[in-house]
Amino acid sequence: MSRSRNIARSLRRPWLGRLVFVALLVAVLGYLAGGPPDRLDTGDKLASVGALILGAAALVLSVSPVRAVLLNSHVGDQQAADLAELVRRQWAREAAMRLLRRPEPLAVRWSTAAGRVVGDGGDERASGDAGYLAELFRRLPARRLVIVGVPGSGKSVSALLLTLDIIAARRSDEPVPVLLPVSSWDPHEDLDRWLVCRLVEEYPMLADRHRYGDDAVLRLVRAGRVLPILDGLDELPGHRRPAAIAALNTASAGRPIVLTCRDDTYAAAVAAAGMPLDGAVVVALEPVTVEAAAAYLPAGQVDGESRWAKPIAELRAHPGGPLARALATPLMIYLARTVYAAPGTDPAGLADRAQLPTAAHIEDHLLDRYLPAVYAAADLRVPRYHAEQARTWLSFLATRLPDPTTGDLAWWNLPRCVSRWRQVAGLITGSVAGLACGATAALTTTLVAGPGWGLLSGLVAGGYIGLMCGLGYGSEDPVSRTGRPRQLRLRLRTLLSPTRASMQRAAQCTLVIGLQVGSFVGIGIGLSRGVGPGIVYGAGMALLVGLCAGIIEYLAQNLTRLTDEPDLLSPRTSLASDRAACLLHASVGVLVLGPSLGLVVAAFTDPLSGLAAGLALTISSALLGVLIAGLPTSWLPGAGLQWVPFTIARTWLAVRRQTPLRLLRFLHDAHTRGVLRQEGAVYQFRHARVLEHLLAASATEPKAPADSGSRDSAAVAA
Repeated sequence: MSRSRNIARSLRRPWLGRLVFVALLVAVLGYLAGGPPDRLDTGDKLASVGALILGAAALVLSVSPVRAVLLNSHVGDQQAADLAELVRRQWAREAAMRLLRRPEPLAVRWSTAAGRVVGDGGDERASGDAGYLAELFRRLPARRLVIVGVPGSGKSVSALLLTLDIIAARRSDEPVPVLLPVSSWDPHEDLDRWLVCRLVEEYPMLADRHRYGDDAVLRLVRAGRVLPILDGLDELPGHRRPAAIAALNTASAGRPIVLTCRDDTYAAAVAAAGMPLDGAVVVALEPVTVEAAAAYLPAGQVDGESRWAKPIAELRAHPGGPLARALATPLMIYLARTVYAAPGTDPAGLADRAQLPTAAHIEDHLLDRYLPAVYAAADLRVPRYHAEQARTWLSFLATRLPDPTTGDLAWWNLPRCVSRWRQVAGLITGSVAGLACGATAALTTTLVAGPGWGLLSGLVAGGYIGLMCGLGYGSEDPVSRTGRPRQLRLRLRTLLSPTRASMQRAAQCTLVIGLQVGSFVGIGIGLSRGVGPGIVYGAGMALLVGLCAGIIEYLAQNLTRLTDEPDLLSPRTSLASDRAACLLHASVGVLVLGPSLGLVVAAFTDPLSGLAAGLALTISSALLGVLIAGLPTSWLPGAGLQWVPFTIARTWLAVRRQTPLRLLRFLHDAHTRGVLRQEGAVYQFRHARVLEHLLAASATEPKAPADSGSRDSAAVAA
């Protein structure tokens, strides 16, 4: 950046460089001409040496841009390869978790619903199964594709499998497919910037400037090395969908892109926008055929052929009947296989028209029995969750936890589930911080100035710190806590090359906290020992505490910005990293504040009193450091970590038996059972139909008292 700025300045003032060059040339010629004859020989030798130096410099300058281009190209190739591996591992793991290829992939067919496909033989309409979708995409001249279908038709799964298939056949010079939910995008936001933010959130190691350079992710996106596969246009608010199509046409003109949407929603958005997605072929997922359903339902199950004989006979006898219409989508076929997966279950009731006369009845029947099936009594997992427990907890989370804009189940949004979060968090944190700091201040001042001053100091310090923490936590609406948690990066080189922003925040934190604590200590000692000692020790504590706060903020900014491990981000690793960053705040306070105050007290009294005061402040500073880390950044620089608010919220909800205490373990278990799906650090319900059914069931059932959770919730949470 500085080099380009200097070049621009020199271009704006070309006369200055020319004037300096002419002046130097005249001075050298005058010096050589006005001296003895041997000076000309010396000048000739110097000119030869100078010409050699200038030639070497010209060669270096001419090679440097080429080397920089080659180096950037190599770094870009390596970054794209790393991204491809991360994407492959992420979605291969998710596909295995969802059993998408077991016992065999469901035969879902598609056909081009609009536009024409240019193939080797000219224009033609195309159709095929899901495995052929990647080949179709490669045949498209613009490589722009829209996948549409009815709810439950498998759009998201098709996008996932398409991502894996493209990566499997990808060449090193081709863009990397990245599957992202489009629900978090505001069409008025620049698409490239949004892609950069999402890539850094989902794959933090890509932003390692030591490995890839500054703004490497932005350069990767703008160079066309990323193929966005945007899932769920229908999940955007209705007024944003036409704007999204227009923005995609503007921002991604001529670039490959894949989009999924419900068929009627896409048609309405195109009509409202007055334009389709430029150059894109629209592929419609077709209903699952009777033969495909009949082949898939019994596959890989014990006595599958005999147990599924009656439903399969009903499908073949009445291909347009209620059962065939209900099992026309991959979602319902998945539910049917899951509900009747156990050997002792009998799916023959699906063909009973007296009990299930319509397709809607069959779908509701499968949705009702889904959770009891996945949390079956014969399940030998540890911990073991009962179906009613899981349904109660999932219904509560489905009602309260989903992000308003994306629908994600993000653990850092758990405070939104607490109906009176401001009062609860403010009371708890204010009381804990006030008691800890008040007791420490009372003990320290008693050792220095006597019990009377100790009581006063304890009341003032405890009240001030408790009020600050209480107001800080109680001032923020949980809906506004949208910041993602920090990811810990423990590498020495990040400390040796800090950013300017991190240095500014560290200096700001040093000044703000140092002045507050220093003035408080100075006033207290000044009242008890005189103005002179108050100024001296107040300034000393301001320096020590301010320096400690600055070190904490410096480490927080340069050690907890990104994760550098080439592993996939998950809710559990995200929580662990944020917790580590929070404990980092506390540990620095323990190492610096405790010994510092111990020395100050020892200077006033004796070493034993200094040791007692140092130990007291060590304990309270550890606790206060953790609490301060969770304050909003608007209240205190260096704060904004999510672990403390999450811990307060999950403990409060577990006491009221609305969620398990080990919430992430429960959500991870639901993910392994197929109820939830994982996208980076957040969970989502596997399908909107499952979420809608939970919401409808929780809305119609009678309201239970606050403590009416499962009888075994405490045992399960332990």
